[in-house]
Amino acid sequence: MSFTQIYDPATGRLLNTQLKKQDSAAPVNITDYTYTPAGDVTCAMSARGGQARAAASRAKAAMITATRT
Repeated sequence: MSFTQIYDPATGRLLNTQLKKQDSAAPVNITDYTYTPAGDVTCAMSARGGQARAAASRAKAAMITATRT
């Protein structure tokens, strides 16, 4: 198993975590994080596997768009 954390270089906020099996390219679990401008977590969305990842990405994009309007 490997665990990866991705941070926003400008803010230092955690954006994404991925848990992968060593024998597979597809993540076992992915968690995306969104924040308010003040830095409070607004959403932590987890997904399992490749198909769930696509759904999570679409949902995250929709949330980001909704918060900007």
